[in-house]
Amino acid sequence: MGAAALALLAGLAVWVAVPGSGDGDGDGAASLPAAAPATPTGRNVPPVRDGMLRGANVTAYLADALSAPTAADALRDLRAAGADQATFPVLWFQAARDSTAIAPDPHETPSDASIVAAAATARGDGMQVGIAPHLNVRDGTFRGDIAPASRGEWMAAYRRMVEHYADLAQQVHADLFVVGSELASMSGDDAAWRSLIADVRGRFDGQITYAANWVQEAEKVPFWDVLDAVGIDAYMPLTPKDADPSVTQLEAGWQPWITRMQALHDRTGKPVLVTELGYTSRVGTAQAPAEQGDGAVSLTAQANAYEAAFSQLGHRDWVSGIAIWDWSADGRQSAGDYSPQGKPAQAVLARWYGGTVRAATAAGGAPRTTG
Repeated sequence: MGAAALALLAGLAVWVAVPGSGDGDGDGAASLPAAAPATPTGRNVPPVRDGMLRGANVTAYLADALSAPTAADALRDLRAAGADQATFPVLWFQAARDSTAIAPDPHETPSDASIVAAAATARGDGMQVGIAPHLNVRDGTFRGDIAPASRGEWMAAYRRMVEHYADLAQQVHADLFVVGSELASMSGDDAAWRSLIADVRGRFDGQITYAANWVQEAEKVPFWDVLDAVGIDAYMPLTPKDADPSVTQLEAGWQPWITRMQALHDRTGKPVLVTELGYTSRVGTAQAPAEQGDGAVSLTAQANAYEAAFSQLGHRDWVSGIAIWDWSADGRQSAGDYSPQGKPAQAVLARWYGGTVRAATAAGGAPRTTG
């Protein structure tokens, strides 16, 4: 991390209370600083509607990181921020775009024991638990663009991974299982996925969804009828031509996507679960939310994007929940990445989730709400 990033992170350890706070640790909280974003007249106000899942994808990229004290601390901070659900993504790998073999990495894939420990901590803190198998490709191919040499062999390997984690999800009394994530080039194989989902139903008693890559994949998935929710990883671009939009401009950028998301709900009869919602803390993050990007660090850009997203999604009765990407459990977050931890976006999250937050508002300033 460079000197500028370190400067941005300096002094990020003051506790502040958020209006409507829930289960904090009561550790001498003060009032929310002025740098937290105000909600203009006419905009939906925090918190999100009653009954909406207030979640996060809790990430770790070392085998035992989820069972370390750092993870327990991160989960407690997440709960304090008002979250009532923690989903644990679990990475397996294939070598190349056309590979048919899928395997865990002994160093990078969270161990089963660490998932068991983290799930117990989350449940002990009062949160629901989800497990989400994820696939990465070593040659840099996006998981949604894979083209295995044998689709049948690939699906058999993928089934073995999913079965393992469905069993583990049942073991830890998880509430949610994500049967696949962003596998757009494979999700059209209707019969194969229906067979896999039926297999998971026989192993796991909780809710099951699939996490489609943006609205575009979700509109093509043929098997929503056998799942409990339409899952969408909502990285859709909001302001393609503006690298520094206001909250108002970002909200306008949500409107065509909201229309299509509601149409999916109407067509399928299923609630929409936003399985991933994330923005880096960099200039231009709303132009391409799915990209890490190389823009300058901007904590305000991330806070703006969070405010607009929750304003547009947080009160819709057909949205069953939101899970941000991501909440780091291994302490590897940095100034420009997706995690809101220790940044102004964490204050925004806590306002909408109705919790308390270890905030760092001085470094980023308040979201700009006018064009």
